[in-house]
Amino acid sequence: MSKKVTKSDLESAIEKLHAENAALRQRVASSEANAKLALKDKDEQSASIAFLKTELMTKCLEVARMEGYITRANESDPEPASPTIRTFGAIERPPIASVSYGANWSEPQTPWWNR
Repeated sequence: MSKKVTKSDLESAIEKLHAENAALRQRVASSEANAKLALKDKDEQSASIAFLKTELMTKCLEVARMEGYITRANESDPEPASPTIRTFGAIERPPIASVSYGANWSEPQTPWWNR
């Protein structure tokens, strides 16, 4: 019942396998190129994010110096400049129900930051 395998059958099977192998190699090469591009983009993004964070910190320090929060120790000014405290809009307070740490206990419970 076994079918006789001819040389042409084997050659056609080998050609199919070579074609599949070439296609897979092409896919691997393209996916490696895509991965390299993605890594390069991610590196550029993280570098620009780091640069922006540095700029933001520099600006924050400048503002803090201008507002009087940061003064040099060798300044001759005996009184530091009193900073103006700005609140933008109403100061939000959490609802009282969320602050009840030991409300349903007989003994007071330690809060999470004190454990």
